[in-house]
Amino acid sequence: MVRTSASAPRRRHIVRARTVLLLVTAMVVPVLAYATAPSSAAAPTTGWTASGHPNPANDLSNCSTKAAGTLCIRTAEDSILPGPHNGGQGPSRNDPVTSYKWLLNRDNTGGVTLGPDGKTPIASELTKCHPITSTNPDGNPNYPNPIAGGSPILSDGSPNPAACNWPSIHSITSSPVVSDGSQTDWNTTTALPAFNSATGRGLPDGKYLVSVTANGFQIGGGHFVVSGGKFSGLDVTSSGAIVVSLNPLPIPLTNIRLKVYGDMASTNAQWDEQSEFGLPGYDAHLTDYDGPVNVDYYNNPLCTAYQLTPGYDARNHPDPTDAFYQVKLGLDGRPLIDPSRHIRGNFEVPGPATGSCTSDSNGDILIPNMAPNRYGSSVIADQVGGIDPVTNRNIAPQRTCSVLGNTVGSLVNSAIQSEACWVQTTTLEGNHDFDTWPQANSTGYDTELLVGGELVPQVQFGFVRAGCRPTLLAVPSTSTA
Repeated sequence: MVRTSASAPRRRHIVRARTVLLLVTAMVVPVLAYATAPSSAAAPTTGWTASGHPNPANDLSNCSTKAAGTLCIRTAEDSILPGPHNGGQGPSRNDPVTSYKWLLNRDNTGGVTLGPDGKTPIASELTKCHPITSTNPDGNPNYPNPIAGGSPILSDGSPNPAACNWPSIHSITSSPVVSDGSQTDWNTTTALPAFNSATGRGLPDGKYLVSVTANGFQIGGGHFVVSGGKFSGLDVTSSGAIVVSLNPLPIPLTNIRLKVYGDMASTNAQWDEQSEFGLPGYDAHLTDYDGPVNVDYYNNPLCTAYQLTPGYDARNHPDPTDAFYQVKLGLDGRPLIDPSRHIRGNFEVPGPATGSCTSDSNGDILIPNMAPNRYGSSVIADQVGGIDPVTNRNIAPQRTCSVLGNTVGSLVNSAIQSEACWVQTTTLEGNHDFDTWPQANSTGYDTELLVGGELVPQVQFGFVRAGCRPTLLAVPSTSTA
């Protein structure tokens, strides 16, 4: 997880308060792509943006003019902090990054060699990449290994070129490290040498990935290809220079939104908005590669509410991440917690945060103030219940069926309202949790799916009522008397 200047000491000058307010507004209100400068800031002049950054067209890094094989590191986007023209220190787009470390890996993910038509693989690959079948008698008898036999992996751990090299078929191995270093040995004036057969030194033909880290920036990288001593690829300029663009910190925060619904009209593991209802009273659970996630970016319990300016308006601006709001800051520059409220569904409701993010009667769950990451998300019925912010009614505790009974009595009980339980119908590759990949500044809504013209949370969880009706459980008599 990246660290931002929201927790760093602040400069003691007149723009301190403006800088902090601008930073947290952009981080805590992710619907803002980039914050604009305060109204009291100097008006933009020719060649400068409103936030004090140089015009992005001014390519100060001049990567396009660098020689083949050199490495040019530059800033990908304007920082969300004010630029130098407004008295800030946030780097600007295309600014050169002069201090960094790099790691070069051989890209052995495989590839397809296309024929003259640009669509069909060449004949030799078609042979070794298909097994012998009734419709393909000339296939590879040792598929997916080399036709002549042997291992698909060479002694050095790299894929055997005699075997099929298609990414979906070839054997997976770790990407070998070729070299590493810093700005002193690979930069805009010092190029990587191509392979020289006379000396046996230099970079051989192949595909490569360079990863770059620099203080104050998110990790970045670039792919390139070396063929016949020439450099090419999407991250390579026409002159042959490898370009890596780094995102400046702080990275804006993000939102996670989930939908919980009754998958009963019809039960098809798909949210049918016209006929299926939201399920209230379900708690969201998050994990990342390090285990359960119980706190937001500021190390407060999930769904903590923060003090807003103007005050929270549930009628006109019910979504606390609305750009209508700004977050109040303490003397240390961190957002101030609202101890009297927390987030439930898409709303703020009375009561301190407990770390539970619970669905409202629309089935919606909002988890704000999270760092961009890969999360595993799941929902489990809330055993406590509470006031629904949509209907203002008390929601009784819900129950998820752990294991369904196999007797008539247990099935009848599970269908009674007071003992009702729900079974999840939606799965991802057979698992109950779903991958959630919120990017910086994400609203949490899906970027492609609309239902009835309305935004849809990124992940939907369907549940069906368990059990059978007593009238359907009658067993016909087998008596012959």
